[in-house]
Amino acid sequence: MVATLTTVLLTWAVQSPGTRPSEALKLELRLDRPQLGPIEPLAFTLVLSNPSTADVGGLAKFADYKTTTVEYLAPGSSAWRALQVPRLNLSMLKTPVGEPNVQRLEAKGSKSVQLSALVDLDRRRETGAYAYYFTKPGDYRLRATYRPPGGETIQSNEVRFKVVEYTGVDLQAHEWLRHRPIPHFMYDFDVYADGSAHETDDDAREVLSRFPTSRFAPWARLFLARCYVFGVRRSPTRTDAPDLAKASDLASELARSDLPRIRAAASQVLAEIEMKRKSVNPHR
Repeated sequence: MVATLTTVLLTWAVQSPGTRPSEALKLELRLDRPQLGPIEPLAFTLVLSNPSTADVGGLAKFADYKTTTVEYLAPGSSAWRALQVPRLNLSMLKTPVGEPNVQRLEAKGSKSVQLSALVDLDRRRETGAYAYYFTKPGDYRLRATYRPPGGETIQSNEVRFKVVEYTGVDLQAHEWLRHRPIPHFMYDFDVYADGSAHETDDDAREVLSRFPTSRFAPWARLFLARCYVFGVRRSPTRTDAPDLAKASDLASELARSDLPRIRAAASQVLAEIEMKRKSVNPHR
């Protein structure tokens, strides 16, 4: 993933004189699920709430690494490491989940943003190869810190998650994927957005052919659905035409998935399909 650190930037103007942000606000960290495998993203949500009786006004954005840090502690380590958190959530859509601008956090109100982390860009720059944060099996810890203007610090709760070893068909699929050019392609919208989907849509079909019951298969279907929505650029002069019918069939099936993130992502893909159809036929 093109891992642009995504956090919560808040410029505060507290309505009640003397009320400090650290007294008025609470930062909560929630995990989507407590377990993941070595090349699966860690999906989590940051919730900023105002349980006080005073409104907090100002401007909030979802993209400034200077104010919010998300850190993890690996098994057997005593040193916390900061994550570079991508702006995109696992829906692989261009629009971040959450409101891009928040003018006011009302009393008893809250705002949230969904995030995910996978590729360690610092290590990738050092080695030239894809490197992932969570490859070592075991128990991890995660926490977040927000530093509003004025030098105050708001610490989130600490959550724990486990990285498990793959077994059975998941292990077979992982062994095959890790030798591909982009092992995590099915989780990464930017693979599609930068025009390199032509290198991976065949891999998506291979995953579905070889490992149709693996944990990677639903994400491969979602990746293909997006390829069908927009077409795949095969070369600078050749792009496959979109196939909205195939995209709709795949997304409709995924919208009935048992996996909440898959259902949400598929629903958004279906919305994109409808938008494209309306752009072609505005009287629909």
